Amino acid sequence: MSLDDWILPIQVVVEGLVDEAIADRLLREIGIPGDRYIISVRGGRAKIMSKLQNYNYAASRQPWVIFMDLDNDECAPSLIARYLPSPNAGMCLRVAVREVESWIMADPTHLANFLGLSPSVVPTSPDAEEDPKLKLLQLARRSRRRDIREDLVVERNGTLREGPAYAGRLQRFVREEWDVQRAAERSDSLLRCIRGLQRWKQRVFLSSPTSPPSL
Repeated sequence: MSLDDWILPIQVVVEGLVDEAIADRLLREIGIPGDRYIISVRGGRAKIMSKLQNYNYAASRQPWVIFMDLDNDECAPSLIARYLPSPNAGMCLRVAVREVESWIMADPTHLANFLGLSPSVVPTSPDAEEDPKLKLLQLARRSRRRDIREDLVVERNGTLREGPAYAGRLQRFVREEWDVQRAAERSDSLLRCIRGLQRWKQRVFLSSPTSPPSL
């Protein structure tokens, strides 16, 4: 059955609003049109984990894609093996190392332009960052642009936190400026995610309307 013949929408589950934009870009990148899936924002990894087995059961009847962060777990393969040892045919669980912000930082040229910084200050190995979100907040605080500093980051009791427009600003960046292919060259985690999505698409939809991207 081809993607065009499939009636039920693909169910996509993500942690937050920034993840929603990234999931949308990645699914489009592998040739799945936006009208073929529904993205649900669950508000954190814990909520996804609490429903993971339910999602997996549902994936026996229709396609499901789950995106979540590795956070403090040791590695993505061991996390998947521990929490989803027997995925159903329609299930695809992809994990960002350690947070989706590492995937965003993997495109240093466009991110630096967005933040008003030199690309040289963006980490060259974003997957190695212990706390990618904190690193991104630190970069935003250094921005030459006042609107970026005020929208993306606030400091409370010496701790950097998301600013009032953090999610909205990054969503727009991901949708309009983020170069997925370039980012996959710097983030092995993102590259593996894209390849995993391609394998899932090939498995679930025996023929695809477009050729997968070359990575």
